[in-house]
Amino acid sequence: MGELDGRRILMTQAHLDAYGGSEIVTAEVAEWFAGHGAAVTVATFVADGPVAEQVGAIPGVEVVVMKPKDDDTDFGDLDLVWVHHSIVPESVIRSDVAVPMVFSHLSYSHPIEFPYASRLEAQAASLVYYASGEVRSRQAERRLDGRLDPSRIRIFGNPAPRRFRRAEPRIVPVRPRIAVVSNHIQPEIAEAVDLVRDRFDIDLIGSQTALGARPRRVDERVIHDLDAVITIGKTVQYALVAEVPVYCYDTFGGPGWLSPDNVEAAAANHFSGAGSEKRDAATIAAELVEGWEQARRDADALRPLAWDRFDLDSQLSETVLPLLQQERGPRLDDGLVDEYLAVQRIVARYVQRNRAMIPALAGARAAAARQEAARVADRERLAGERDVAMTDRDRLREERDRLREEGGRLREDRELIRQDRDRLRDEVRALRVSRDHEQARARTAEKAAAELRARLSSA
Repeated sequence: MGELDGRRILMTQAHLDAYGGSEIVTAEVAEWFAGHGAAVTVATFVADGPVAEQVGAIPGVEVVVMKPKDDDTDFGDLDLVWVHHSIVPESVIRSDVAVPMVFSHLSYSHPIEFPYASRLEAQAASLVYYASGEVRSRQAERRLDGRLDPSRIRIFGNPAPRRFRRAEPRIVPVRPRIAVVSNHIQPEIAEAVDLVRDRFDIDLIGSQTALGARPRRVDERVIHDLDAVITIGKTVQYALVAEVPVYCYDTFGGPGWLSPDNVEAAAANHFSGAGSEKRDAATIAAELVEGWEQARRDADALRPLAWDRFDLDSQLSETVLPLLQQERGPRLDDGLVDEYLAVQRIVARYVQRNRAMIPALAGARAAAARQEAARVADRERLAGERDVAMTDRDRLREERDRLREEGGRLREDRELIRQDRDRLRDEVRALRVSRDHEQARARTAEKAAAELRARLSSA
């Protein structure tokens, strides 16, 4: 028997058709409620693809698609409503009694993550969750949460289910496996991981299939099969809980390898990488290789903090379960409800049009990714041609030096030959002189002999 047996919980989500942050939070929170015995309904304007199938396949969870206008879905007698993207169905918001509601805001950059019906939220919210202190401060800067009672505000922190905790330490193989988890892999990251493929096995997880990435849900099996991860956002908490080293870097840059020295600042920034400088590929590659061993030790040191701060079970048990004991509130003000529903219809149409554009946007992103992949291939080809040219240059230089050495030897040999030739010439001249002298002596001797014979014959 679960402690939520017989409870009915509604969760709302603008769209349930891609592996995004809010979709994953919805799936995990719905699974937690259902695992404790509750009947959970996830209401959305768009449900499609493997994400919707996976959420609908969770035992005790039902996915319902709402109409953007005049939706008449009856969700029955509810015990709690968990609100993403400020979406509350009309039948719920016009109820005679106000059911406890949790409003969750996970981003400071996406427009529908802001409390666009802040007056109603201030009246209806039993609890308001912000993904991080950064998200809360950014929304506070725009004065959209000024009406909220501070006692009802909590930092959610993107906690991870306990199944992400490792049962035993992973034995690191000779070639560690690193995954890049991102739907917007930065060019410098793509280039950097190519530079370290001789040291690590690399996986790319995300929507950029043209770069070789695979879209998939990052669950505990994926995390437990990794030795490190390059990512931002919610995957960081998964990895920290599993004692997997994290290189925190993406669109806004990042602090690099997380350690006890920088984890607090990174967490305050939602593990988004904001507040850090961008790096070039060579720098990232060097940090990956040189910082790997220390990152393993730091991941072990960060485990107690991760288990304490990023635990979904304790987060929901301590903050949400007490809401089920609250008395129902009075009916919400009709004027606020009408104002809110008018805005929600606009948001619903925006969501549906925006999601309808996803195939075209995906095509454009794929084309851009293909272009980037082509640029990377060109860089690799040019780098290869450069290496071949440099090898040829070095070979020609060696051949030149060899020929120069051989030329030097030939010049030495030529000089020796010249010396031998001059010596031989001198010897020839000396022999000729000696021959001439001998011939002259012979002629003189022959003449003397002739004269002697002549005198003898006359005598």
